[in-house]
Amino acid sequence: MDAASVTASTGTEITPRWHTTMEIGLSASVLIFGILLMALEVLYLRNRTDVHPVWALKLFGLTLVITAGLFLIVAGFSQNQTASMMGLLGTVAGYLLGKDVNYRDDSAPLAQKQT
Repeated sequence: MDAASVTASTGTEITPRWHTTMEIGLSASVLIFGILLMALEVLYLRNRTDVHPVWALKLFGLTLVITAGLFLIVAGFSQNQTASMMGLLGTVAGYLLGKDVNYRDDSAPLAQKQT
């Protein structure tokens, strides 16, 4: 179905939405910022031995969620298009931050944990 037939049947003209140069530039800069931030996190965590893997997962997960959220905002999509994805990103962030376990006691012997 082409735009002419839609115009004739509904009386409204459908025009495709193209992203502006500013939206494309901001979107690319947000993605580059996210990639650079994750590279810095890798460099930081590579030299540390006292970081628990769950903390590394939280760090990378939150960086990914924030970058994805910023990307959706600056890409120029409408609120109706991004609402469900923002809800999903909020759920992932809540899961990552809400799961709280005492990580320092994992290295203690079992006999010391029971007393």
